[in-house]
Order: sequence, then C-alpha cells, then structure tokens
Amino acid sequence: MIITTTIIATTITTTTITTIITTTITAAITTIITITTSITTTTTTIITISTNINTTTADTTTADTPTPSPATITTTTLSLQESMRTIIDKAGRMAKRQRP
Repeated sequence: MIITTTIIATTITTTTITTIITTTITAAITTIITITTSITTTTTTIITISTNINTTTADTTTADTPTPSPATITTTTLSLQESMRTIIDKAGRMAKRQRP
C-alpha cells in the first residue's frame, strides 16, 4: 500500500510540473509533448499493476510473491522520474531559447 501511495503522489506531482511547463512552452515543441504523454501513460499503467498486486495480496491468505515485484515497480518509477527530469530540463532550455 505504501508503494501505491508513493507512486500516485509522484505521478500527480510529475503531471502537474509537466502541465505547467507544457503551458509555458509554445505549441511548436511537439516532440517533447508527445514524449511526456507517453511517460505519463506508462506511469498510469504502473499504478494499475500496483493496485492489482495489493488487491491480490489482501484476498490471498498465503504470502505469494507478486509479479512484478514491488522493487521492480519502484525501480521503473525512479527511472521514469529521471526521464521526466531530463525532459523538463530540456523543455526549460528550449523555452528560454524561444523568448524574444
């Protein structure tokens, strides 16, 4: 349950930052917006998997090992966060270049 809460909180924060930067940048930067959308979709999928694991664990009386493991979900989430930071950094630099 803690992993799910952390991922959801991170996703909301990342989406908020992405929205602010996307609003600031002109519509000409289509590539960055497309990449951002793909990462957000992947993150949403991870949240769904995490929720399913928690539901399965709650319904099962034996301690089964969930697949994918919580460690894998955490690693993937951290990787996605790093990718988002890179995109946000590049988007910020491109926005600075477009200012008059």
